[in-house]
Amino acid sequence: MHISIPIIAIWLEFFLVNSSPQPPQPSPPPSYSFIPNSKGFLPFSLFLPRIFIDHTCSEAQKILLQQAWDEAQLLAKAQTGFLEGYDYGAVHQIYLGDEWNALATSHERLARTRSTAIFANFNRLKMLFEGPVSTDEFIYWYCEDSDTKCRPGQISGVTSNAFESRTSAYHNAHTTIWCSEFFNIGTLKDQTDFYFESESNHTIIDNFDINRGTIMLHEIWKYEHLVCHPRTHPEKLFIQEDRADQIWDLASHEGTKSAYVTADSYTMDALAVYLQQLFSSAIPAVPRSQAPGPQAPQ
Repeated sequence: MHISIPIIAIWLEFFLVNSSPQPPQPSPPPSYSFIPNSKGFLPFSLFLPRIFIDHTCSEAQKILLQQAWDEAQLLAKAQTGFLEGYDYGAVHQIYLGDEWNALATSHERLARTRSTAIFANFNRLKMLFEGPVSTDEFIYWYCEDSDTKCRPGQISGVTSNAFESRTSAYHNAHTTIWCSEFFNIGTLKDQTDFYFESESNHTIIDNFDINRGTIMLHEIWKYEHLVCHPRTHPEKLFIQEDRADQIWDLASHEGTKSAYVTADSYTMDALAVYLQQLFSSAIPAVPRSQAPGPQAPQ
């Protein structure tokens, strides 16, 4: 049988096209599967499946919340990690009080109990970010303050703890309303980038204490039992004016007995560890009023 050259060419082209390696097709994006919860919210992301977010949060707000979570994770890793040769105790003593590690220095029962709680809290914070979080825990985020819980000008959030179901012996539903001003402030990275070349500012903690990352960590430290137990004092909430000085004074004058149940004490402690490791500073960051030598310009 005679086969014409054009037909052979067509067959050859068909064979080459269909037998040659095809470029891999991109995988479809993961779908947000519904996880039962009392509010009917969807998970914030597949990587944070126990955080549920109100449907009124915009895509832009979700991005800002994710950035804040990522920065809080950096702070938590610095605080709860282990860097060989680094003196964690020097920072903890400044922001959590002299008796932060009474297990090694005191025989007083209450002091040792507080130290045990601090170590347990550090471990729970570490597990929150390294996960997975227990399926008995629920974190709810709102981006609208429909009940006017936020104070005028408040830049943090309003956090509460409750029972998701009576099957839990502990508060396992943790709700944060993110006040509108929270979304208008910058990131920790903005601040560290701004002062990166100014060594005299590296040890002034006031330069870095108010941003979305530290605020996120502050609210996380108020998640009762999930992170902090005993729960943080309700009167020790987010301090916006002279924050660094007030937390310094709290640890210096009231000591560990107050600092270990104060969200800002843990937050400033984490920030000081992170900054010293980031900048390789000789001393931890302290309030401007406590900085040695001439004060660095703001």
